[in-house]
Amino acid sequence: MSELYQNNGDISICFSADNNYVQHLSVAIVSMLSNTKTSKRINIYVLNDGSITEENKKRLEKVVMLKENAKLFFIPIDKKMFEDFYMLPKSHFTLATYYRYVIPTMLDKLSKLIYLDCDLVVCGDIEELWNTDVGSKYIAAVPDILGRENIIRLGLDSEHYCNAGVLIMNLEKMRADDIQNELIKCTYEKRDMIRWLDQDVINMVLQNKMKYLDLSWNFQYFYDGSKADYTKEEVRNAAKNLKIFHYIGHIKPWDYSSHRPYSHLYFKYLKMTPWKNFCYKYALYSFIKSLLFVQNEGKYRRISILGFSIKTKRKYFMLENEIKNLKEMFIIETKNKNKVKTCN
Repeated sequence: MSELYQNNGDISICFSADNNYVQHLSVAIVSMLSNTKTSKRINIYVLNDGSITEENKKRLEKVVMLKENAKLFFIPIDKKMFEDFYMLPKSHFTLATYYRYVIPTMLDKLSKLIYLDCDLVVCGDIEELWNTDVGSKYIAAVPDILGRENIIRLGLDSEHYCNAGVLIMNLEKMRADDIQNELIKCTYEKRDMIRWLDQDVINMVLQNKMKYLDLSWNFQYFYDGSKADYTKEEVRNAAKNLKIFHYIGHIKPWDYSSHRPYSHLYFKYLKMTPWKNFCYKYALYSFIKSLLFVQNEGKYRRISILGFSIKTKRKYFMLENEIKNLKEMFIIETKNKNKVKTCN
């Protein structure tokens, strides 16, 4: 990719998106640029499988112009090489989540890079994250809020299972040890074990080879009744010192009448993008749906009638959740009891 500007003296940020996610990508970018005060050049790379339209590319370029020292580059990705990869049925995930595998070779002149998912807002200065020393580790990441159950499910010999939405990537070391091919190989070989797509694979391949970051750099809020790995105090401290908020799960702030916590942050930055008219459309559609709307929120059910909303407890949710988790773990353990548990 010699035509791309690659300078290790700059701050390098990478996203992966298809055309359906460009609006949310714009929010992530504008929030990052708005809260970063550095005078260093910021190079923003977008992994693009060809689906992003020329019109949307121009819109994204307009977003990046918010900061004089920022530059946008689109990196062409061949979608075909990922078509056989496992996808979670009926989920919000797309194949674009796997594109991060090829970053080390696509950006072959960079020794370091920050990868960010599109469904997040950056509330802190990204230069602070950039200055984090990864040391001899392959990546730095934040332990997942529901990591323990995934460690058990995958049979990991690791202290933490990390969320892949925010990564500092040691590209030089990843290239030296051919981690890209290890990730691809593991995706095929451990297909029956995978639930959370590339995140599972990254944790299997790089277990005990990651540096752990504070929760404030990838704050995850989950309300489905599962037991979080973090204490209430740790969550409160991260919320007070919020650097990045990540909208994990299938309920997103742009879903009509979703009542997603921290949604206001998404719309705050959306108003600074060429997609700002969505705010008015969202308000109108949400009002119409709120006239009669029912939504499950973990152990609660929200019922909205004529604009008034109440929350009621789902009587058997916790028991149903435990039974579901036990069934899934039993099926996976049965399938893989004779397999090697890691990809190392």
